Order: sequence, then C-alpha cells, then structure tokens
Amino acid sequence: MKKKQVFLLLIIIIIASVLRFYKLNQYPPALFSDEVDLGYQAYSFLKTGADYFGNKWPVSFRSFADFRAPLYLYSAAGTISIFGLNEWGVRLPAAIYGVLGVIAFFFLVLQISKNYSFSLLASFILAILPWHIHYSRAGFEVSALFFLLSLGLFSFFRFLEKKKLLFLLFSLFALSLCFYTYATSRLFLPLLCFAALLIYGKEIFSFNLKKLSVSFFVCFIFLSPFIKDAFWGEGLHRFSYLNIFSDSNLKFEIDRQRLVDAVHNREQVVGMATPKFAYVFHNKPLSWATTIVRSFISSFSFDFLFLKGDPNLRHGIGKMGGVLIVFLPFLLLGLFKVFETLKAGKGSLLSAKESLFFLSFLFLAPLPSSITYDGGTHATRLFFMVLPLSLLVALGIWEFFTWIKKAKIRNALIVFTGFLLSINLVNYLHFYYYHYPLESERLWHYGFKEGITKLNKLSESYDKVILSSSYEPPMIFFLFWSKHEPSLFKAKDYQYFSNDWFEGKQIGKYYFGKLKSSFLDQYLTSQLKEENLEKILILAGRNDFGSDLNHKIPSLLSAVDKVNLPSKEPILFLLRTKTYEELEKERVELVK
Repeated sequence: MKKKQVFLLLIIIIIASVLRFYKLNQYPPALFSDEVDLGYQAYSFLKTGADYFGNKWPVSFRSFADFRAPLYLYSAAGTISIFGLNEWGVRLPAAIYGVLGVIAFFFLVLQISKNYSFSLLASFILAILPWHIHYSRAGFEVSALFFLLSLGLFSFFRFLEKKKLLFLLFSLFALSLCFYTYATSRLFLPLLCFAALLIYGKEIFSFNLKKLSVSFFVCFIFLSPFIKDAFWGEGLHRFSYLNIFSDSNLKFEIDRQRLVDAVHNREQVVGMATPKFAYVFHNKPLSWATTIVRSFISSFSFDFLFLKGDPNLRHGIGKMGGVLIVFLPFLLLGLFKVFETLKAGKGSLLSAKESLFFLSFLFLAPLPSSITYDGGTHATRLFFMVLPLSLLVALGIWEFFTWIKKAKIRNALIVFTGFLLSINLVNYLHFYYYHYPLESERLWHYGFKEGITKLNKLSESYDKVILSSSYEPPMIFFLFWSKHEPSLFKAKDYQYFSNDWFEGKQIGKYYFGKLKSSFLDQYLTSQLKEENLEKILILAGRNDFGSDLNHKIPSLLSAVDKVNLPSKEPILFLLRTKTYEELEKERVELVK
C-alpha cells in the first residue's frame, strides 16, 4: 500500500476506535444481567480455572439459566485480569474485536476486489455502521464472531488465489473458532460452507487431495471439543428451547384453529367431526413454514434495517435501524450491480462467483434466526447480515460515483452525500449518548452496581441481608459487584430455599429472592416483644411490600438510602429493620 492509503486506513481505524471505546464504561448505561454473568464466569475461570459450577476448562460455561460459548469468556478473563471486574473488563473484548473486525474486513474486501480505495470505503462504512458499533460497545459475543468470520473468509479467498496450504489451514482455524463464539454460527457456517463448495468446488478440489484431506482432518481436530460438547454435553442447550419446533403450545393452537373450522356457521355438538380441509390449513409443518417465511422477510424489512431496528432496546437504540437510512439507495444500487455482474458473468470489483457467494451469504444469514422465537427482528442473531450489507453499500456508493465521474456536479454530489451522511451519523450518536441511556435504563438493569456498593458498606453490621428479586434476579449482580471469591462459591450447592417469609436462595446471611407478605405481618411482628431484635438490611425494589416505597415505607422498616435511575426515578431502596429502641420511642410518642 502507498503511504496515503496507509494513512487513510489509520484514520478509519481511529474513527472505529473512538466510536467503540469512548466512554465504554458509561454507555450503555449499565452492565445488564448477561454481561454481569459473563464477567463473573470469566472471573471464576481466572481464579479457579473453572466456571462457577466447578467445570474445568469448559467448552460451554454453565450459568444459572443457560450455557455460554467460551471464546469471549476466555478473552474477558484476560481483560478482567488487567482492568478488574468492572465495565472495562467485561466490554473491552467486544470493542477490541470490533476494531479488529474493521481491519479484517478491509483485507477481505481488498483480497476480492484488488482495489485499495474501494476496500477503504468498505471498511469506513463498517466503522460507522450503527449495527456494528452497538454490538462492539457491550459484552456481546458477535463482535468476536464478525472478526473471525472476516479473517476466515480473507484466508479462504487468499487460498483460492495462491493455492497454498497455509491459507487454507488458517481459514479453517478461524472459521472453526466461530463455533466457539455464538450459537447461531453453528447453524449458519455449515450453510455458508455448503454454498462455498457449490460455487468454488472446482477450485477447491483441484488442490492437492492429500493436502486437502489433511486440512479437513485438522479442521475436525479444531472442532472436536465442540462436537463432543454438542452431542454429549450442553453445546446445543440454548437452541433446544429457542427453536420454533419445540413450542409446546403449538399443538393446542392448531387444535383451536381446527375447532373454529369445525364449528364455523354451525352449532357445536359432542362428536362433531373436524372437516378434512382443516388438516390442510392447520398443521405443524405449515405453521413452521409460515413462521420461518415471516421471520425471513422481516429481517429484510425497511422497519428493521433502517427505521426502528430490534424492538429490544438492548439490541439497538429504537429510534433508528442498524443501517443508516442514507445508505438505502446505495444498498439497492449495490444489489443491482451484483445482479448485473451475475448476468454479465464478470464485474470490475467483484467477479461473478464472488457476487454469487456474497449474495448467497446475505440470503443465508437470516435463516438460523428465522427458526427461533422472535428471530425476524433479533439483531444479535441476525448479525451475520452486517458483512454483506456493508459490502453492498460500499459497492453501491462506488458505482454511483463511477457513473457520475465526468458529471459537472460530481463534486457537489460528493459534498451533499457527505453532508447527509454526517447528519445521519451525528443524529445516531445524539440519540445514543443523550436519549438512549434514559429510554433503556431499566433494560440495562441500571442500579445494581450503586445499590450493592451501598449495601456492601453496611452489611457487616447486620444479621441478615436480603436482596429482592422484584427488579431482576440479584444473585449474579451481588457476586459480580461484591467481587465474591469464586473459590468460596459453588453454584450447584445452593438449593432452592423457601419458608413462611422468603422464597429464593441463600448464601450465609445473604438471601436472594422474593419477600412474602408474612415478612412484615408475621416474621418481624413476632420479634417485637424481643429486645434483641434481628438486624436486617434489605435492598428492595420500588414496589416491594405492596406499595410505592418512594411514598411510603412500612412502619417496621426505616429507609437508609435509595438508587435513582439516570432519569432520576427511584429504582432500588436500601432499608433496615428498626431497632427495639426506635420502636419503643414510637410507641411512647403514639401514646402521647
């Protein structure tokens, strides 16, 4: 590369880094439960070499509610060892992988296009793409997946060009690591590899068969831990309950629809036969097919890509889609160029086979998500789409300015496009840093860090410490923000705990779960005659004890402190039981 091109690449890397590292510990506004769980798992591995259930060097980390892919966790163990158990330690791998993904994408596009300027344009598009920025700023595994996928594809196309074993091995190694990053890669990558075999089979099998066999054997070695975990472990646990085929309610819904057909315009009687056509229109295969098609189409909808994005505010800002709306005409133009290349059999930047491969990539990307619940707009599961979309947008921009190369208003159009792009990007950043923290504060489980920090400063003086689950299950937040020693915590030893006043789990004097109404009515009341009352500290949700704690604190409790959301609304309350002396004083004052 020339010095100017290197300089421009460095500028793009700096832009990508600023957009991903700037105030990473503050935006998004808090570590949500999955990030905290991920961080404590990494901390446990760092301290004990095992997850917090005691499994050594796991391929799937066992959490309270799920099993996690390992690669991001191993990465987080490294950053946590340097930066500590905090936002930087958990989120830094995502930001690093995000920047590395921009770099890897540059080299992938350069490999297939042989055009430095176009490759710089494509990497710049990715660097400022809201979808990629968002997932590079939180503890999401897909930023690592994107980097490894781009790296693997770069090496694959390099192998096709150079026919060297080293590139094939590196490609298979990088793609194999994708299986250890995020669940949907385990469905998508076999589809993509099958498409690659159909398109590039002749080039692949023209390679030395002995070396090819060695390569695939090495790939099998890379994947063997995953294969073992998938068939004899918990590698496919998450998919087992997220896929639409496991819906236990579907049979009842189909029976209900058939009943509607049976009684249509007739009086329902015992023994009424279901009409034959009802079995044609209401059955599992048709329901599954309808759901998959609906989800697939939703993945390409204007609302999802440009206007609103994922309805879950942890997966996007809600006011915009993952792709800047200014890119829409260029995306359409890029698609047009791909089809034109396929028709002509050749192209200036992408060959016909490369065009077919990335078009196949784009249309295969939503399939794994389409067979899961809410998959049609699930930005995490659909993250594969970022790669071909970025490439197509760049291709559209390149073709547009190539067409008007000799036009008198070319410079004016460049300035105008740059102006629209700047407005669109600045608008996104305004929403992200000013509006999004307030609108998504509860979904990011804001308040636990502040509440548990306050609680830890006082807890030694109390006989019992209770953390209510009315906001979100609190145990993992307590373990994380208390930096609880993993060697002293064995999750499998903590059983479900329930009595007259509490339901949840217990660690020593700490209780995590739901306070029952009898806690006030019976448990505390029964101790009023005792001078040596239990001292209890409670981290409660705002609506615990059947009332709004911001307006009324139960008579047997006293407010110690509270935690406000960024919007200034109270979310957590730190309460304590009143002392015998305080209660006696109140009785005396009441008598007076």
